[in-house]
Amino acid sequence: MPQRIQAKDIEPELKRLIAEATPVEPGLAGRLDEMRRWIKAKKPGQLMSKRHVMDFLVELYVDAKVWLDLKALEPEARQACVDQMTPAEQYWYTELFPRWFNEPDPKLSIWKQKLMAGESDQEDKGLIDNLCNCIDERQGSSWACYILDLSMATDLIASGILKTPLCVQLTTLSNPLSVDKKARWELTLRYWKIQRALFVSFNPTRDRSVLENRILQESDHLPASCYTEIEI
Repeated sequence: MPQRIQAKDIEPELKRLIAEATPVEPGLAGRLDEMRRWIKAKKPGQLMSKRHVMDFLVELYVDAKVWLDLKALEPEARQACVDQMTPAEQYWYTELFPRWFNEPDPKLSIWKQKLMAGESDQEDKGLIDNLCNCIDERQGSSWACYILDLSMATDLIASGILKTPLCVQLTTLSNPLSVDKKARWELTLRYWKIQRALFVSFNPTRDRSVLENRILQESDHLPASCYTEIEI
């Protein structure tokens, strides 16, 4: 988790990033301004009480800053920085994050409202964090964030030995209960032009190492374009 930004500093920092982004990345400037307007009426104490809102804003601030720092570099230096990122991180910053701020987000107004109301679907955050840590410890790479989860129907990006990113959605629902969720998942992936993804229906009583092993295995063996469903 990046260093915590104080609630009183969120809007000024967003304004600073908007000014920096406007001449070089207007799509990012517009999305940041949308977030600034979303919180501008909230006092610092109110924002501090909205944990998920604050966590999202910190993530967005860091992502925007990384993107703008990369944008400011000459192409050769920029590529050298990207090459130092993990495969999952590269996929986020070079493809999905810029796609998010340059395209309309059909789910954004809904999840902004839910976050502000404290109605966040983050019950599985502990599982996702643990899974990401295990993947990283096994020399794979992973990435998880609010935008992936709430906008792109992706709990995490994972890559294994072959360093090929795979978008993973987890559910504890079993067929046929997961059919509707899987259909919505596919529509969302197609909208964001995500071509390689895995939908995992798993039994939460199973050893989590089984889940970790299977995700890494599928990351290395699934084709470049697929929407695959498995049960564990």
